Amino acid sequence: MGGADGHPHRSGELSRRQARRALRRALKRSRRHLRTLKLPAVDCVEGLVNAVAERRGRPIDLRSQAMPPGKASAYCEQTPTHDVIVYDALTSPFHQWHLICHELAHLLCDHKPDQPVADDDVIRAWLPHLDPSVVRVVLGRAMSLVGRTVYADPAEHEAEVLGTLLRQLLPQRPEEATSARVASALEHRRTGADRV
Repeated sequence: MGGADGHPHRSGELSRRQARRALRRALKRSRRHLRTLKLPAVDCVEGLVNAVAERRGRPIDLRSQAMPPGKASAYCEQTPTHDVIVYDALTSPFHQWHLICHELAHLLCDHKPDQPVADDDVIRAWLPHLDPSVVRVVLGRAMSLVGRTVYADPAEHEAEVLGTLLRQLLPQRPEEATSARVASALEHRRTGADRV
């Protein structure tokens, strides 16, 4: 038992050591990437989405929907005019924020679905009565649902690390962002009422 040199657990130690090194490198790269983005301070996930959309020069729509069990909890659709992040409506707000940040990381890293979507000529030949752009969106969505579920994939690992860093830019709990805004509005009203 043990590693090739006979020491117990040596081969397991090596793989854990390599994993820690890989994680440190990924964190370093992601932190550097995040610094270059120069995102403004935000207090909610919608603010972060808007900042990323502005940085990318493309609108990003958020859509929540019930996701099928055993499939991806979120995915991105990249259309010719805008991006869409679809995330699971049936999970906690905290997890939803994490999912959205993970998908934002895919967009910021310019990750594409693993499998290419067919070009217009191929789509027209096979599906002559459908608009190729609609078919491309549907195919892209289907590929996202099956293509981004393995964390051994370097793009998934990169998105998870950068997504976690993006999530750390937000308040600890989603309700803190909402309650902070409500408290601020109430404070403003109280202050205004005192002046009357």
